[in-house]
Amino acid sequence: MKNQTIRKTLSSLLFSSAILLTQPVLAKTTVSDAWARATVTGQNMGGAYMTLKSDREARLIGASSPVSEEVQLHTMTMEGQQMVMQQVRAIELPANTTVALTGQYHLMFMGLKAPLKEGTVIPVTLKVKLPSGYVETILLQVPVKALSTR
Repeated sequence: MKNQTIRKTLSSLLFSSAILLTQPVLAKTTVSDAWARATVTGQNMGGAYMTLKSDREARLIGASSPVSEEVQLHTMTMEGQQMVMQQVRAIELPANTTVALTGQYHLMFMGLKAPLKEGTVIPVTLKVKLPSGYVETILLQVPVKALSTR
């Protein structure tokens, strides 16, 4: 009788452990200081800036917003005397490390449907991918600031 109880207990523990091991490890990515720069009439591109931090190794793999046809991940580099912007497929988010999308990296709204007006708030969705393949979706409300804001 005692051996049966021990076997049942061990079997339950093993089953519970197997369930826990099959659950995906989910990232928790935080976003701070998000803002977009106001644009002028006729301007079809705009930028958004923010700081990201993930508690697990992850990658920012995409963004979208209803204010534009497309949102691209961009990098800026100096080539001689010229600033060059280029789309990148992903931005690495090392575990527990702050990654600023305020200089070298930023979001670029391509094909704006209307100018981004100072004082408004625009929805932006970020997609963050873990090495396991799980994709975290982050919904933001991004304030639009004056053209002169840095």
